[in-house]
Amino acid sequence: MRAAVATDCKPIVVALVGNPNTGKSALFNALTGFQRHVANYAGVTVDVGRGPIRRTRVPLELLDLPGTYSLAAAAPDEMVLCNALCGRLAGCPRPAVILAIVDAANPLRNLYLVSQVLELGLPVVVALNMIDIARARGMEIDAVKLARRLGVAVVPVIATQEKTVEPLVRALEAASSAPSAQAGVELPEPLRREARALCAATYKPLTPGEALRVLLDLNGYAEQQFLAAGGSGAL
Repeated sequence: MRAAVATDCKPIVVALVGNPNTGKSALFNALTGFQRHVANYAGVTVDVGRGPIRRTRVPLELLDLPGTYSLAAAAPDEMVLCNALCGRLAGCPRPAVILAIVDAANPLRNLYLVSQVLELGLPVVVALNMIDIARARGMEIDAVKLARRLGVAVVPVIATQEKTVEPLVRALEAASSAPSAQAGVELPEPLRREARALCAATYKPLTPGEALRVLLDLNGYAEQQFLAAGGSGAL
């Protein structure tokens, strides 16, 4: 399965996700030139910003989603993010690419969210942000080795320095026509089997990522939505 490509000049949607306080807003502004427009989606009270990414060879639109530490949604704004990533946010197409921002000075906490994002099966680019702060603290992350371990592009960036942003734009363009990402960590076969069975049992298909959230996040919003829909998959 390959990522969607732009047709009739419609932009490819890129979802920006990350932990709070990782420089997500600064990176959004750097990529779009402060062209943030708040989207008004039906039933959503949380701000979802969007704007065109500058200097691209193909039209890309960046979707600025609420910050979160995990896709195991524990609050309504986190569920907005999960619904957007799975294409279940009314009036918002499912993103074709995910841009996951990681604080280079605190990578372990941030990479937990990245590991969950990889399970969604979409092309992913990791922006390793604030590398200057990490270096000031004596930390150096091997982006090439990290990319090899994750199986996706990892681009060091300082969101406030525009010259570091261009390689990220090129990586997003490449990801927009790349094969979907595969989870870097092999999930246990019993879990994968149950997720497949759950997807097959619903009349309105669940994505593999949604099935995992329903199974793993006890009493979480994904499970609550699933049960509220009668367990039909009509999340």
